[in-house]
Amino acid sequence: MNKGFGSTLLALTARIHFPFMLLFAIYVVIHGHYSPGGGFQGGILLTMAMILLDLIWGAKNPLRPSHAFLVVMGCLGVCVYFLIGMIALLRSKPFLDYSALTTSTEAVGHVRAFGSLGIEMGVTITVFATSYLIYQVLRGDHSS
Repeated sequence: MNKGFGSTLLALTARIHFPFMLLFAIYVVIHGHYSPGGGFQGGILLTMAMILLDLIWGAKNPLRPSHAFLVVMGCLGVCVYFLIGMIALLRSKPFLDYSALTTSTEAVGHVRAFGSLGIEMGVTITVFATSYLIYQVLRGDHSS
């Protein structure tokens, strides 16, 4: 889809809703850091915000990521997840044992929180990139 809808009302609505959608996606990821889930849901919310802009402005979407950028971002998210897990394995602990991220016994709680947030960010980046790539392929835009 290279042509947007072009309605002034739709463009205004998208401009109003887009920042709130991004803020809610960030909230879901950070809240998921303290409770189950968050990374996948946050990635899908980011994708929906980008698709909203794409549907309104089409090829003129100023924030439309390229295919190559999305592939790199998807790989980066997987690498973040993998590297946090590998740190634990290299320190002779189970994969994704966040206590391996520090040598201090006093800071284990804080380090576990940051390790969990890192995992959630990796999942969010990968889910966003992959789901937006799927949208691009379904749209028929393989080269952008």
